[in-house]
Amino acid sequence: MAVRADWHEDAPAATSQEVDPFSMGSLATMPTIPLDTDRQSLYDRLTTLVRHESRLFNKGVTCAVKDAQDTCCSACPLNQSEGDSDESFLCRVGVEQEQVITLLAAQDAQRGG
Repeated sequence: MAVRADWHEDAPAATSQEVDPFSMGSLATMPTIPLDTDRQSLYDRLTTLVRHESRLFNKGVTCAVKDAQDTCCSACPLNQSEGDSDESFLCRVGVEQEQVITLLAAQDAQRGG
């Protein structure tokens, strides 16, 4: 039997000790990619993002959270997207990679594939 989320439930309120990664200002300012973006443009953008990540890796800039299995840059409470450092650039690259990959999956789902 498959488990399915009930998205109609109200989310519990965050306590003062909890970090709410979805309320971070840096993520709210990230550009969103339109759903109707053509697939080739998405693949081209994903290739560019992987090249950016490769350049950062070659400079020694990595992230243990990003490299861990089953993690998500856009929900990471350590996200530093607003800064000007190489680490901040890696955060922005990770979030945009997720957006592109998710958009490709959404387009597939919309097409019934």
